[in-house]
Amino acid sequence: MLCLSISAYSVFAQQYSEYGVKAALFEKFARYIEWPEDNSFHNPELNFTIAIIGKDPFKGALQRAYRNERIRGKDVTVVYLAGIEELNDAQILFVSHSLKSNIQDIMDTIENKSILVITEYEGLVLKGSHINLFISQMGTVAFEINDRKAKSDGLKIRSILLSHAKIVRNKK
Repeated sequence: MLCLSISAYSVFAQQYSEYGVKAALFEKFARYIEWPEDNSFHNPELNFTIAIIGKDPFKGALQRAYRNERIRGKDVTVVYLAGIEELNDAQILFVSHSLKSNIQDIMDTIENKSILVITEYEGLVLKGSHINLFISQMGTVAFEINDRKAKSDGLKIRSILLSHAKIVRNKK
C-alpha cells in the first residue's frame, strides 16, 4: 500500500513547501523501484545516494528530509554536481529545471548505469527522464512516469507506483 496517497499530498503540501513535498516523494519512489543487482544499491556498505545536477531548487529541503531518515534501510547521502561527469554512483539523479536543455546529453552520459532520473519540466519524461514532477491543475504535486524507458534502463517500477502516476510513453 502506498503510505502517502496522492490525495494526501494536497494536505501535506499545504503544510510544507513544494520542494519539501518533492523531497518526500523521493523516498516514496524508492520504495517501489527495484534496481538491478549490479547497482550500488545492493551494497550494504554504501549509503542511498541522491545526486542533484543544476541549480538546486530544494534549498536544503532534501537535507532536512533525510537528516535522520533512511531510505530502504540505508542512510542517505545528498550530493551536488557541477557537471554530470562528477557522477560516480547514485540511485536517484535529480536534473534541475536549469538544465532542461541538457537532458539528452545527461541521459547519454549515464546510459547503462541504472540511475532513476527525476525531472520537473514538461516534456522531459519523453526525452529520457523516468519520472517527471509537476504541479497539477488542482495545485498538488503530481508525477508522470515513462515506464518503458525505466525498464530499458534496468529499473523495475512496481504497479502500485504506476497506479498513482500519469503514464507517458514514447511513440514507437
